[in-house]
Amino acid sequence: MNVPGHTLTRQVIAVLRGRQYLVFYAIGLYALSFAVTVVAAWLYCHRPIGQLLDGARSPLLDAVAGPSVSILAVFLVYLAVATWLRAGYIRSLAGDFHLRPRDAGQFLRLLGLSVILAIVYALGGAALAWGDQGAGARMLVGALTVAALMAANLALLYADYIVVLEDAGPLTAMVRSARVLKGAFAASVLVLLVVTLLGAPGSAMLADAAKTSLARAMPILVLWTIVPGAVMFVADVTLLVIYLNHRMSDEVETPGNG
Repeated sequence: MNVPGHTLTRQVIAVLRGRQYLVFYAIGLYALSFAVTVVAAWLYCHRPIGQLLDGARSPLLDAVAGPSVSILAVFLVYLAVATWLRAGYIRSLAGDFHLRPRDAGQFLRLLGLSVILAIVYALGGAALAWGDQGAGARMLVGALTVAALMAANLALLYADYIVVLEDAGPLTAMVRSARVLKGAFAASVLVLLVVTLLGAPGSAMLADAAKTSLARAMPILVLWTIVPGAVMFVADVTLLVIYLNHRMSDEVETPGNG
């Protein structure tokens, strides 16, 4: 399925205008994720915040590397709360405003997917750290592992939308997400690339400021919560429009549908 660029842009702008208030929802979700990552990093190594921001990893990776019951508890509570709110957020993007999943089944399906994604992110962080500590073949293996996990992350880009909007199980959603990616590869990569490029400079700036003074870092911290949350909102809308276009195209092409 190929949607012309100008058509996709118009659709995204229309959704952004109609759902613009959800940017605060996205900012809240990002702030929650950011806070939990820093708290888990502090529980893991009890370093100054500047060092934590410079080397923060996946909370799951910190819990396993610890090992720490407190980090694992923080991670599990966060995972449940974030999954609950994420389901409501996706439902709100596609329809009326919601703060929760439709039912327990939807929550559990999305929670299962969230666990899989958390493991993928943790493995990526572990592979990157392992490769950075070595040289030669070890560094090459680490880089290849990270590349493979990034490809997996890209393939799962649409999975949570599919779980929530199609009531699909995690494995089914993963397969369908890869199909959506195949039909809109360039647009999907572009969205992920923009999010990554916008995130890296701000993270480095925040870490450098926090190393000298926490008070100096506070304005950047506030900005760093708002800007990435807003960027994620635009990215979510774009990916959702791509997914809905792909779903509509599949329904039209399926024999017996009208």
